[in-house]
Amino acid sequence: IAAATHRTRKIGLGVMGLADLLVRVGLPYDSEEALDLGGKIAQFLTQEARATSAKLGEKRGSFPAYRESVWARRGFSAMRNAAVTCIAPTGTISLLANTSSGIEPIFAYAMVRRVLDDQNLVEFNPTALRVLEELGAVGEAALQEVRGHGSIRRVVGLPEKVRRRFPIALEIPAAFHVRMQASFQSHMDAAVSKTVNLPPTAPPSAIREVFLLAHKLRLKGITVYRYASRPGQTFSVVGEDARRDCRECAE
Repeated sequence: IAAATHRTRKIGLGVMGLADLLVRVGLPYDSEEALDLGGKIAQFLTQEARATSAKLGEKRGSFPAYRESVWARRGFSAMRNAAVTCIAPTGTISLLANTSSGIEPIFAYAMVRRVLDDQNLVEFNPTALRVLEELGAVGEAALQEVRGHGSIRRVVGLPEKVRRRFPIALEIPAAFHVRMQASFQSHMDAAVSKTVNLPPTAPPSAIREVFLLAHKLRLKGITVYRYASRPGQTFSVVGEDARRDCRECAE
């Protein structure tokens, strides 16, 4: 591993906070516009990273295996790193930055996080909190309802445009999960971390469809999680009956 690392000098620049960005610019995660923006972000990141790596290669020398690599065949005169981009989960550092992780959608706007020693912490998404507070009395009433089940799309008292803007992971069709991963994967050197969240009622055929679509879109990896399929999961929807809430979200 050490020898291979030194021969290729790979790095993995990525992103986090995509879901919060989409909320702030008013694009639903499960929309064609969001997929397009995700692809543009990934393309820009990789293009700039490769250009900088080429400059560093000219200045400091290319990675040792450069002559055997695709970069030499593509006409690059130098390249410092064999690979420059990937999308990591950023589960911990996104907590420090107080933003959404990687390119994942927001799991729930009010959720329970299981931490060390089986402690459960209730969290509310700060971006959604700011938007609802700006709506005055309507937003305050919605906030109280969201604290009970974690979903803004289920709050009937909000305008449709506002509700549409705030999906949670279990309200996003599986195909959009996969296609968002593909939007980034088509521009990334390494793999993309992304989980396809499925409701507890999802049949085996739903998982099969996810894997077939991932193969069709040439993804390097795919992860599926069926809600409540294991005890002690890290994230849970708030409410006394998380399984019921989850089914209602999916429906």
